[in-house]
Amino acid sequence: GAPGQVRQLTSLFVTMARDGDTSYLPAGEDWPSVVSQALSDGVEELRQSLGEDMDLWQWGTMHHTRPKHVLSDSIPGMADVLDPPSVPMGGDGDTPQAGSFSSANPYDITGTSVARYVFDAGDWDNSRWIVPLGSSGHPGSPHYADQTSIWAEVDLIPMSYGWDKIKGEAQSHQTLFPK
Repeated sequence: GAPGQVRQLTSLFVTMARDGDTSYLPAGEDWPSVVSQALSDGVEELRQSLGEDMDLWQWGTMHHTRPKHVLSDSIPGMADVLDPPSVPMGGDGDTPQAGSFSSANPYDITGTSVARYVFDAGDWDNSRWIVPLGSSGHPGSPHYADQTSIWAEVDLIPMSYGWDKIKGEAQSHQTLFPK
């Protein structure tokens, strides 16, 4: 969500508006005029960004992830391979689908939850999970960003706990030998 000082000011402004306190407003302004101007400015921003058809004014059209691999700036020709896909995202800093953003571009999500988990303590193999990208950090892996669309839909995938189930569902395995 917004930086801490912005959240504090937002809370303060709500209280000031409720109490009719105009001490932080420009001379001659009142809360109804400030709120009316903010609404007009917001509608104009939507018109400029999304056009006149209000049916197309959807939060996810503006509000989306834009993950960036740490090396994509260093190797610009590989950014399309290195950077995971962008997806529309609901929520904001104050919702279960929380996402942080920078004040420079409040529609690009810069941080999200690392993972979501649902554990079934009565049947561990019935547990579910999801991560924003995928289970591999290697851009060449099919599992680099294969959970992105499922995560964006706020859905989960099965999580296996029993060793026999893990071995039975494994797509590959590695054996590491110490030196």
